[in-house]
Amino acid sequence: MDKPEDKFWIGLTDVVKEDAWLWVDGSPLDPSLTYWSGKEPDNWKGPDGQDKEGEDCARMGEKNGAPELKCWFDMSCKVPHKFICEKPATDGVFRNVCVSEPKV
Repeated sequence: MDKPEDKFWIGLTDVVKEDAWLWVDGSPLDPSLTYWSGKEPDNWKGPDGQDKEGEDCARMGEKNGAPELKCWFDMSCKVPHKFICEKPATDGVFRNVCVSEPKV
């Protein structure tokens, strides 16, 4: 998980309202079930940042010595990453929750 292609969008964004994190289905993030790494989310807009508007999408993967896959980081939605889809365990019921690109 140390290469850009190893990072994944997890379908979580605060693009509607800063710090109000929502899943792609519109449900709010349960703050007791988060895996933010260190001081994330930090909405970084630094001089070398990817997006001067800040970081409004969440991804998982390694960064700065955070080796576990369960670490979350906010990132500009404009940065390309793979994505994770959800598939229900119930046979015969299908709900597509795949998002190829975060909607900004």
